[in-house]
Amino acid sequence: MTASSDLRRLDTDGPPVFFPAGEEDSARILAAAARRSARVVGERWGLSIPNGCRMYVLTDWEGFLAHSTPRRARLLLRMARPLWRGRVERTFDLAGGWTVAWKGRPAVAVKSVDQLAKSRSSIGERLFEPVPDLAEKVLHLACHELTHACTAHLRLPAWLNEGVAMRAVDHLAGSETIRASTRSLAHADPGETDRRAYRRVRPEDHESLLRLYATGYWVTRRLDEHAPELLGELLARRPRRSAIARALRAVRRD
Repeated sequence: MTASSDLRRLDTDGPPVFFPAGEEDSARILAAAARRSARVVGERWGLSIPNGCRMYVLTDWEGFLAHSTPRRARLLLRMARPLWRGRVERTFDLAGGWTVAWKGRPAVAVKSVDQLAKSRSSIGERLFEPVPDLAEKVLHLACHELTHACTAHLRLPAWLNEGVAMRAVDHLAGSETIRASTRSLAHADPGETDRRAYRRVRPEDHESLLRLYATGYWVTRRLDEHAPELLGELLARRPRRSAIARALRAVRRD
């Protein structure tokens, strides 16, 4: 495990990047990803990376949490450790990145190039189009997680939260990054993927996770393509249920 005090810092014109020794290349990729991602979500939806955001090269989850957790939350986090440790450990094996939306200090973590080279995710292989260049894959993951940081204050429903992040990567890459075959997994009603449903899904329940992500992507993509003004309204401020329902009715009619 990398001690949080051993992390180095790369200052950029965007969020600072923290990384362990030997991960300078991955840190520079994250810095570039922040610049490109900010441009994508800003031009497309008027979003911006929040002040206080930090980025991390993720090599171990304990070092990341130890460094990124604000002082006011550290005691509570330690006390609740037996409740969340198992889920975090299982999720670390699956995820390429994380966003922890601490108020005023969101933390975005993306696995290093070396970590990605060693990890395999059956969910990722079924969900995403292949990205052989690992540096490009880090860019995609960073864009996804930074989009979460940009929308955290909106408290979006889970399907839209994930859908916007995946759609942002499409715009960054200039191509479709989600496999077309996942369309058959999407729910007709994204309300089935609300936040409580999302939290209840176990990391090892790959089929449910795939349905959650597929639903979010395909419904959000349809909004982005056929009702961009309604998607823009949902991302301009914390959306009301009525606004979400109106947007969904519009894409169903299309």
